[in-house]
Amino acid sequence: MNILMLLDSPLPDVRVEKEKRSLEKAGHQVKILSCTKYKYLKALLPFLPFYWWAWYFMVRKQVRDFQAIHIHDLPLAKVGTFFPGYLLTLDLHENYPSLLSLSHKHFLHRLIFSKRLWYRYERRMVARYRNVIVVCREMQHRLGKGVIVENTPDRKVLNIDTNTDRLTLLYIGSLKNRNLERISDICQEMDIDFTIISGQDLSKIIIKANIGIIPYIESEQFDCSSPNKLFEYMQAGLPVVSAQSKSIRRIVYSEICGFTYKNDEGLRIILRAFKTDYEGDRSLIKTFADNGKESIARQYNWEQSSKPLLRLYEPTAQNK
Repeated sequence: MNILMLLDSPLPDVRVEKEKRSLEKAGHQVKILSCTKYKYLKALLPFLPFYWWAWYFMVRKQVRDFQAIHIHDLPLAKVGTFFPGYLLTLDLHENYPSLLSLSHKHFLHRLIFSKRLWYRYERRMVARYRNVIVVCREMQHRLGKGVIVENTPDRKVLNIDTNTDRLTLLYIGSLKNRNLERISDICQEMDIDFTIISGQDLSKIIIKANIGIIPYIESEQFDCSSPNKLFEYMQAGLPVVSAQSKSIRRIVYSEICGFTYKNDEGLRIILRAFKTDYEGDRSLIKTFADNGKESIARQYNWEQSSKPLLRLYEPTAQNK
């Protein structure tokens, strides 16, 4: 089958490219149409449809050679409905209305943005699509439908050296909106090293660390998330320390590979326990590390996660 993927963010995109490789390995032909030149029109959604019209005319020129359209994330969902003769799949990477409510800090954005209207648009679009992909069980429960394709790794990402002189906490990711300064202060007062890595090719460096942290801000979006870093830490044998999130808490505690914290005091208690263990026999760190790696090998890997995606494009699924 020839599949046209629509993406309104720049490449490379880890999730999109993993999906493309898996579908091509299964015998499909996949093209990614990635365009960001209309992103300024996205701020007007869902009030004014100029963004959707611009995409419609762009897709119409290319779609004739394809049998399926795979739409990545909520803003582009409306575009798919303009092409009812194709096999349509809506791939929701985020709780997008919640994500927008967190990211719109500018006065004009707050003036235009309506969380209520975005949720209404989301409900309408999810109802229109037979094939909906979500990133975690919590997102599936929130929407009432969707197959789960988690953001698990398809290859080794982190090269970790746990032979450190002091207990070292690692954060990898964006520097925006992550409470990093406060976490750094807590680590400093507890005599723990804190390493921050952003915007580097992780495959080319060796990182000294003992624990990985996910310090996102508690929100509806975070509750329905499937962060790459969660699974990359587990794969690398790092115990996970995460801010409170329903989806992360479920995995971390069911797999016994880390802790979640509600506030600064909760983080201090967790780090104190790890420091005591690090200065002793390190049995807690080793147990969490081994459990994380075992769960990646058994369940939380892309070979397993991609199976629901591939089933959507099997001939038997299309005839249902």
